[in-house]
Amino acid sequence: MVARDGETIYTENCATCHKLYGYDANGNIDLASMGNTATGKLATGHGGAVSNEEVVNLTNWLDSWAPAP
Repeated sequence: MVARDGETIYTENCATCHKLYGYDANGNIDLASMGNTATGKLATGHGGAVSNEEVVNLTNWLDSWAPAP
């Protein structure tokens, strides 16, 4: 199985609840530059099944975004 890239994982597993540069109506956190936070949540099963390689891909992709101004 080929690991998905970080953007694809975000779009398929995270974007419904977590936005970049803003909070959604439920107050879910902005994930821009929050790769380590996402890694911790995914390690506990949050957001669906992803492989270890995909966790790294997502972490790196999220960390490529600067925090909101």
